[in-house]
Formats: sequence, C-alpha cells, structure tokens
Amino acid sequence: MRKKAQTMGVPFQLIFSLILVAVVIIFGFLAIKMFLERAEQAKFGVIFTETIKSEIENAFDNSAGETNKTITLTAPKNIEAICFLNGTSCSASNPPGFCADLDLYRNNNENFFFYPLGRAEEYKSSSGWTLLCQEHSCIDFTKSRPIGNPKCYYKNLKGKIEFRVIKEFGEPLVKISNV
Repeated sequence: MRKKAQTMGVPFQLIFSLILVAVVIIFGFLAIKMFLERAEQAKFGVIFTETIKSEIENAFDNSAGETNKTITLTAPKNIEAICFLNGTSCSASNPPGFCADLDLYRNNNENFFFYPLGRAEEYKSSSGWTLLCQEHSCIDFTKSRPIGNPKCYYKNLKGKIEFRVIKEFGEPLVKISNV
C-alpha cells in the first residue's frame, strides 16, 4: 500500500511542477511584452515628437540665417507616416476616411500628427501635436499646398521616416520637404 501512495504522489508533483513552469513562462512573456510597449510609448512621447519639435525650433531660431537639414527617424512600429497640417481643407488624394478623422485634429489647432490616426493612443500617447516656435506658427505650409494637405512623410522599407527641414536666408518660416 505504501508503494502505491508513493507512485500516486509522483504524477501529482510532476503535473504541479509543469503548471508552475508554465505560469512562470507566461508571466515572463507578459513582462517582456510590457517592456516593449513602454519602449514604443517612449518613442511616441519623448524621442520621436521631441526630436521633430526641437529640429524645427532650432531651424526657426537659427541666427545664421539658413538651415537645410535632413531628419531621419526610426518610426514606431504601428506608425506609417507623420503628417503636417496647415489648418485648412484636406485634399481628396488621401486614403478614404482620412479627412473625416482629421477634423478632430483640425479643431484642436494641432498641426503635426501620426498616421494612421489613433495608433499612438494605443500606447497612451497623443496622435496630434501642436508645433509652435516662440508661441507662434513657424512652418510655411504654402509651398506644400499644391502637393496636398496634409503633407505626409511615409516610412521607407527600413522603417525610417525622412524629411528635410529648410529655412532660407530672409524667410521667416521653416519649410518641410521631401528628401
């Protein structure tokens, strides 16, 4: 009888230890996923938006007069493009539903945002941001008007978004253009 009780305990110990190992592995994967999400959140709120804002503000404040700098940023994984809006009408050349969704940002005076709209909110960040230099608009949108409004810069195959920040001598505003 004693040997039977001992052999009954072995499968229970084996099953219990397998369940315990599975729980540890699951919590490990959840912790790793949480850290990766926090890294993406940092890309939205700190690294990505602050880099763009500071580059535009630096070009605007450039006392030497001229700036012509290419900005290359690694885009967060759920972002396809960054767009700059001049606050007027949205062109029909954008994806379906794009202009209707954009009304939310136009009403908040936001002129820089992530596309597709709403993806940044998944990481507890904002999709729309307001770019101001010394509390005034500092981007010249008139040059990009024929190309379309908003002007969007999409990820390339390497996951990078590239655009050029230009401030010409004697011009009061910064222009943003393709590389």
